[in-house]
Amino acid sequence: MFSRIKRLFSRGQQHTLQAKKPETVEELEEKIAAQFPADYKNFLKQIEKDQPALHGGPWLVHNFHHLASENSYDDLYRNYLIALGEIPKQLFPVAHDPGGNLYCIAVKGEHRGKIFLIDHEQELDGNSPFPSDEICLVADDINEFLVVTTNDF
Repeated sequence: MFSRIKRLFSRGQQHTLQAKKPETVEELEEKIAAQFPADYKNFLKQIEKDQPALHGGPWLVHNFHHLASENSYDDLYRNYLIALGEIPKQLFPVAHDPGGNLYCIAVKGEHRGKIFLIDHEQELDGNSPFPSDEICLVADDINEFLVVTTNDF
């Protein structure tokens, strides 16, 4: 699915990732032309201070993406730019699992607020339908997702 990622990094063309990084959730919402559900906004504010303690469960999370990241691997906006055009446009990447699959929150449409897992081996684009065999529903909202992936909620 993420052939664009491979092309970006293999050619060293990281210029698309050099866009001015939003510093607040509100700036990010403006850049993506969508509003996050209130519970996800609250979660983003919490993880700026401290990443939740992860545990094994039905859904494994390697790391949650966040705005104040010093590490480009879990930078919220950078991961959005990489996934742009590679995942349905109603979805926004919020975390990844140890295998590189993306957890995304629906920011538009009838599934707004729900969390989905995208298999990175699948070829998708911005117009791909979901849910589908490649994009499965994981949780009805961020709070339910946190219950099954962290020790903190």
